[in-house]
Amino acid sequence: MLVVISDLHFVDGTAGEQDVPWQAFENVFLSDIAELADHNNAKEIKLLLLGDVIDLLRTRKWLETDTEDRPWGKNGLKDIKEFDPQKGSKTEKHCCWILEGIIERNKKTFQLLRGFKKTFEYYFNDKDKVQIIYVPGNHDRLVNFYPSIRDTVTKVLGLTINDKTVNGFPGNNWRFRNAFEDMEYGVFARHGHEFDDLNYGSIDKDSLEGHYQVPIGDVLTTEFVVQIANLLLPVVEKLPDGDKDEMKQVIYGIDNIRPWTSIPGYLLTKFKKYREMRKPVACALCKTFKNVLKIRFARRWFLSHPLRVISDLCHCVIGALRPTFLDTSSKDLYAKAANKDYAEKKETFPFVLYGHTHSENQVPINHDKGIDSFYINTGTWRSRIEPTLDQQEYVSLKTMTYTIFYAADERPSKCFDIWTGCQSNRRVQKSLQIKHPLRTDK
Repeated sequence: MLVVISDLHFVDGTAGEQDVPWQAFENVFLSDIAELADHNNAKEIKLLLLGDVIDLLRTRKWLETDTEDRPWGKNGLKDIKEFDPQKGSKTEKHCCWILEGIIERNKKTFQLLRGFKKTFEYYFNDKDKVQIIYVPGNHDRLVNFYPSIRDTVTKVLGLTINDKTVNGFPGNNWRFRNAFEDMEYGVFARHGHEFDDLNYGSIDKDSLEGHYQVPIGDVLTTEFVVQIANLLLPVVEKLPDGDKDEMKQVIYGIDNIRPWTSIPGYLLTKFKKYREMRKPVACALCKTFKNVLKIRFARRWFLSHPLRVISDLCHCVIGALRPTFLDTSSKDLYAKAANKDYAEKKETFPFVLYGHTHSENQVPINHDKGIDSFYINTGTWRSRIEPTLDQQEYVSLKTMTYTIFYAADERPSKCFDIWTGCQSNRRVQKSLQIKHPLRTDK
């Protein structure tokens, strides 16, 4: 069995509480995998973590250090030269500090993951039959860059490190591979940010340089999204107690908005009933944009991509005027990218997997020689925020998706299963005086 999950985004909690509770990890995911493995007489279990698992960007801690020591600052960019960072740099130390917070906050979940691995190693009586494999995405790009971070993440998650799962093993400076291939299951997988020009630094989707370069998306995540929340939280504290907690979740949720240009419209929509919040929201947006422009790396990127900047600014304005304006064209973009990957590898890999978009998806690519080929997006374990049909509001759904592939001698009749769970929070609708949606007065 090959199990694939992505976009868990374990964070340190300083910019919002978005992690999947350990109870859900244990009672839903791990228990399901154990049951399916037993039911299908699994010969092995490979758990593929397909990027954006350890999130080193969505934290307020970067805002507590000097701009030059951030990954996109002068000193942080020095580390990238020749892809061989100086040991003990200020940027690396700050990454370690952030990672410590992530580990502490998600300690129970990581313990469950390591325990799951040990349980099945005992079940198979063979350590090689249970593997946890890591492919970094854009939010955990730094995990693959600093050896100290790689070593810590490997230990905490119980990752499998050998010449088939990483590059450069054995050796002192091995790296996680940026793509995963398994001929037995017919799977080719990458995180998918390689096709997102905001979150990847090269036109070559397979280059080491591209995966190491700082993309503008890193700056936007921390200096724009996290900074806006940082500026608005003190203002939200002045709201009535009954609305304060809900509005905090609104602010913490802006990182779940896709595309990022819809953030101004999202905030204006959510705060429309609070007249006193309109000016702070506008001021926070303006101040954040100004602060981003002060960053040399950002200015250089904007000057070299003028058409993209103009397009994104137009989307921001349109989103503010019509708050629920959302661009869904990215779904087609990734399906087309998957078709190209399939064309290059179709003789061996009929299944092309990406994460990154946070939108679980399955698109048939081809039917050749009796084999159905698919592009599969592995979704997310974060909340998804989407507009309502009447284009008047946004709603949030907690989601959890995992994809399971079977070897021919495990389940001859089926190639894969995809399981997706969604959860919506119950809200008391005070204006309608409804205490329970199924309750009626007698």
